[in-house]
Amino acid sequence: MLSASLTLMLRQGVKATTYADVVRASGLHEETVRKYAEDIEAVTLKVLDDIEQDVIEAMISEVSKAPSTAEAKLGAFIETLTRAQHGRANRMALLVLMGTEYAGNEGRIATRTSRLFSHLYRTIEGIIQFGWLRSTFRTDLPVKELTAGFVGALTGTVLEARRMGSALDPIQLDRAVRLVLLRGMEDRIALERVLSGFVVPGYHP
Repeated sequence: MLSASLTLMLRQGVKATTYADVVRASGLHEETVRKYAEDIEAVTLKVLDDIEQDVIEAMISEVSKAPSTAEAKLGAFIETLTRAQHGRANRMALLVLMGTEYAGNEGRIATRTSRLFSHLYRTIEGIIQFGWLRSTFRTDLPVKELTAGFVGALTGTVLEARRMGSALDPIQLDRAVRLVLLRGMEDRIALERVLSGFVVPGYHP
């Protein structure tokens, strides 16, 4: 049932998906579905439970295993996104779409969606803060804006990867996103300062 719900919500939007749609797509009797989820809100919350476990927690787990540098940990985030298998990629895409569809809304679904995004956002922000404080990442921009740019680029990549499907090579996509995002984060002057031993005053764009 979760798989059918996910497919429907991706195709027609979460708010446009009805309980009758889910029952019909699942191929189960309505009584059976109601034992699992009594209405469309309950179905959507169970889909979000699945996304939290398979996407958010999995990504954070991969980050925790990465070497203790800001670059390595952001790289782990990128790899988890760009090399995701079909099922996880769809869950990522649905979370991105729900973040837009429910932005500024109230209710249990909107609150839960916001909480998942906040969890992801805070994790990335913490890594960028770590790199910012160590002058590994550029210090001419605030951490908040660096984080927003990074998250925006990743979520956009998720949607583009879904749109293009098998036309993209996951390994090359991973490499492309790493080069574009991580090199954009680098504090080049600070890096040269470290390599040369020369202290350059001021900020380092």
